[in-house]
Amino acid sequence: MRKLRFECVEMQTDILVIGSGLAGLWSSICLADKDQDVVLISKSFLGAGSNTCLSGAAFTASGPDFDHSDHERLFFSNGQGLLDKHSKLVEQVVQNGEREIDELSIKTGLNFKYIKGGRYELDTEPNVTIPGGKLVFSLANIVRASRIKIIEHATVFSLLKEDGKIWGATGCLSQGDPFKIIAKATILATGGYASCLSRNDNSKRICGDGHLLAFNSGGLLRDLEFIQFYPLGMDEIFLPSYLVDYPF
Repeated sequence: MRKLRFECVEMQTDILVIGSGLAGLWSSICLADKDQDVVLISKSFLGAGSNTCLSGAAFTASGPDFDHSDHERLFFSNGQGLLDKHSKLVEQVVQNGEREIDELSIKTGLNFKYIKGGRYELDTEPNVTIPGGKLVFSLANIVRASRIKIIEHATVFSLLKEDGKIWGATGCLSQGDPFKIIAKATILATGGYASCLSRNDNSKRICGDGHLLAFNSGGLLRDLEFIQFYPLGMDEIFLPSYLVDYPF
C-alpha cells in the first residue's frame, strides 16, 4: 500500500474571510482597499456556491420616497417584535445602506436603479435571467485582479481559538494538503443552512458551515428559525423541489 504524504500549508494574514458570496467578496475588496492583507477561502469557485448568485440582486435602502425612519420601521415590522430596539446592526444598515449601494455600483461599474419604496434593482439586459450572477461574478473578477490571496475549493474544519479570541482557521485544500492560517481577524461569510433541509431552493452549498464553526468555537447561535427561501416552488411529495418561476 502506497503511503500518502501531505504537507501542511501555513500562512499569516491581517484578515481571513471564509465564504465567497456577496458578503465575503465585498468585505475582502473593502478591506484590501484599506491596505489590509486579506486571505479569502471558498469551497467552490468564487461566488458560484452562494445564494446571491441565484438572486435578483435587489436591495432595500433609503431613497427619494423612503427615508431612514421608513427603513427602520420596515425592519422592526418584519422582525415581528424579535429585533432589539437598540440594535447597532439595524442602525448601521439603515444609515449606510444607500451609500454601500452607491459604492458597489462605482466599484463594479454596474447600475442599480431605484424603483420605489426603498427598492433598488440591478439594471441588466433583458436576456439576463438571474441578475445576482452578474453581480457576484463582477465582484469575483475584481478580487481576482487584486492582491487578495484566494484559496478555492478548500474546506475549513475549525477556527483557531486561544484566550477567548479567534486567531484564524485550519482546514484542507482541494488536493488534500492541510492548511493553517493565522489571522488578526476572521470573518465568517458562509451564508445560511437551508440546503440541509430536504426541501429548499437554496444553493446546495448553503449548508451551515459557518454556523458549525462558530458553535464549535463557543459562539452563540440565535434566530435560526429564519431561513431564506423563495415561496415559489412545488410542494409535492416525492417530487424534486424546484422553482416554478423566478421572482424577478
